[in-house]
Amino acid sequence: MILQQQYLKIRQLHLNEMRGTSFEITLQELTDVLECSGRNVNLILRKMEEQQWIEWVAGRGRGNRSQMTFLVSQESIVLQIAQQYVEKGDLKQAFAFLDEYAHLPFVKEQFMYWLDTHFGYRTETKNMDVMETLRIPYDRTIQYIDPIFMLYAVESHLVKHVFDCLVRYDSLHDRIEPHIAHYWRKNEQGTEWIFYIRKGIYFHHGRELTAHDVKFTLERLNDDEIKAPFRWLVSDISRVEVVNNYVLRIFLTKTNHLFLRNLSFDPTSIVPRDAVLDLGRQFTRLPVGTGPFKLVKNDDNMIVLEAYQQYFDKRAHLDRVEIWRTPERNMSSGKRDTDSYQMRNYLCGELGMQAPSAWIEVETSAVSCHYISFNLSKEGPQQNPLFRRALFHGLNRRRLLEIMVSTDAKAVESFFPDPEITGYEAAYDPELARKLLADSGYKEEKVTVYAALSNESTQWFMEECGILGVELDVIEPPKNSMVKDAGIKQEDLTIGSIVTEDESAFSMIELFLSGNSCFHKNLRQRDLQQIEGIVQRVYEESSPAKRYEISKELEQMLKLDDAVLYLYHRPLKTQVHPSLKGVHLNSIGWVDFRRVWFETKDK
Repeated sequence: MILQQQYLKIRQLHLNEMRGTSFEITLQELTDVLECSGRNVNLILRKMEEQQWIEWVAGRGRGNRSQMTFLVSQESIVLQIAQQYVEKGDLKQAFAFLDEYAHLPFVKEQFMYWLDTHFGYRTETKNMDVMETLRIPYDRTIQYIDPIFMLYAVESHLVKHVFDCLVRYDSLHDRIEPHIAHYWRKNEQGTEWIFYIRKGIYFHHGRELTAHDVKFTLERLNDDEIKAPFRWLVSDISRVEVVNNYVLRIFLTKTNHLFLRNLSFDPTSIVPRDAVLDLGRQFTRLPVGTGPFKLVKNDDNMIVLEAYQQYFDKRAHLDRVEIWRTPERNMSSGKRDTDSYQMRNYLCGELGMQAPSAWIEVETSAVSCHYISFNLSKEGPQQNPLFRRALFHGLNRRRLLEIMVSTDAKAVESFFPDPEITGYEAAYDPELARKLLADSGYKEEKVTVYAALSNESTQWFMEECGILGVELDVIEPPKNSMVKDAGIKQEDLTIGSIVTEDESAFSMIELFLSGNSCFHKNLRQRDLQQIEGIVQRVYEESSPAKRYEISKELEQMLKLDDAVLYLYHRPLKTQVHPSLKGVHLNSIGWVDFRRVWFETKDK
C-alpha cells in the first residue's frame, strides 16, 4: 500500500500529464515529494517499473533532465488502495480514503461495484472442512446490542441471535413454549410462579447459566437507576427468590395473564451477572449471551457473529455472519451485481431494486405501520385539536400510496391490518383543512418534525404541508444508533414507522408502555394514567379475545384525540437467491440466520 501511495504523490505533482506521454522531471523534485534520499528514490522507481506503473529514463550528465511516463491511471491505484483497506476489514478507512479523491470521476462507483462482489454466501475449505459465511451490507452503525436498551429493528434482530429468553412465544400457534425454563407452574391467583431451569446451558464466555442469572436479569431490567425503556415488562414483580441453581420463584403484586408473554419478549433475554458487572458499558457493545451465535466483533466497520458450538437448542448451519457497514452504498443503482449477495431485506432499503426473476420473495405476517404522531406533551401548534384535524383532512394520503407503490403500501386506519378501510379518500378535503387551520389560530410558525421515514415519504409530507401553508423544520434521525431516539421528545410531531409483531393485546400494550416509543413520549400525563388503567384490565382478563378488545381502547384513545394519523402499511419482505434454503422471517421481517443454509450447485 505504501508504494501505491508514493505513486499517487508523484501523480499529484504532475496532475496534467497524460497517461502514456513522457514528461521531464528531476531527481530533486522526486526526493522532495517522496521525502527520502536520492538512493531510496531510485529503489522506489525501480519497484514502480517492475509493477509496470511507469517508464523511467534517468538523465545522464549535468543538465540532462530525466523522463517519466505514467502507465496506469490515478483512479486504478486509488481503487487498489481502497480495496486493500477492505481486505484488511477496515471499511471505514476505505471510504475515508476515497473521500480524499472525490474529485476523480467514477472511482467510488467502481469501488461500490467491486464491493458488491464481497456480499452474500462465501465458503473457505481447509482439510475437507468448509467454513460458511454470509456477508450482508448495512448502512448504519450498530452500537448497542444490550437487550434492555434495544430500539431499532436491527438491534432486536441481533438480540434474538445472541440471547435467549426464559420462555419462547410461538406466534403461528399463539402459545408459549419452554426454552431456558423447561417447566413452570403458578398459583391459582397467578401471583406466584415457579420456573425450572434447563441444566447444561452455557453462556458464550463458558459459564453455566443458573437461576441467579435469571434473578439478576429481571432485577436489572426493573432497576430504578438504569431506567430501562422496557421496565414495564417486569414492573409487577415484587420479589425473585432463588430456590437453587435451577429453580426460582417469582412473586407478582397482582394478577397478570400476559406475564409469560412478557418473559418471552427480547428485552427479558437472560444475561450473565458476572459479565455485565465486569464489562460495564462495554457489555452494551460486545454482550455475552447463550444464543445460537456469539458476537465476536462490533466496530465501525462490521459486526461479526460466529456459530456457538455449545448452543443447547440446535446449532446454526452457518458458521459466520458478517454485517458490513456500508454507508456510501447506493442500492438504487440499476448497475449493481444483483446476483452477488443472494439476499435483500426491506430494512436495508434494498427492495426498491428489481431482483432477478429466479429469486424468491418471502413475506411475514407482521407489517410495518407508517404514521404521524403528534406530540401532546409540549407546547406548539399541534396542541390545538383543530390543527391536528386540519392535517387529517389536508394530507393527500392517496398520492403517498401512489408514490410508494413499489413497496406494496396499503391504506390503513389502524396499527394492525384492517380489511375494511372506510373514509380514507373521503377524508381528504383541502378546503376544510385550510378553514380548520385558520380556526386553530395557526400563524405560520415553524412546526418541527422528526422524520424517521424514507426520503419519499418525508418529501411527500413536506410538499403537502407546503400546499396547506404549514411551515416545517425537518430533523432527520442520526444513522448512528449510539444517539438513540434523541430529538423525539423535542419535536412537535413524528413521522415514523413501527413493526407490529402480531395482532394481539401484547403488541398494542408495547406501543404505549415502552419508554422509547414515540407514542409513550408524546402523550400527556393524564393520558398515561388512563393507559395504566386500560392495561391493568387487560392483565386481569383471562380470555385472549377479550384482552385484545380491551387493548384496542388504547388505540381508540389516540384516534378520538386525533393524536395519530395513519399513512400506510408495508409488508415485511425479503428477496432471496434460490440457493438460499431454510429461509424463515422472524417477527420483525429479518431472515433467521440460525435456520438458513446454502445449496451448492453440482459440478
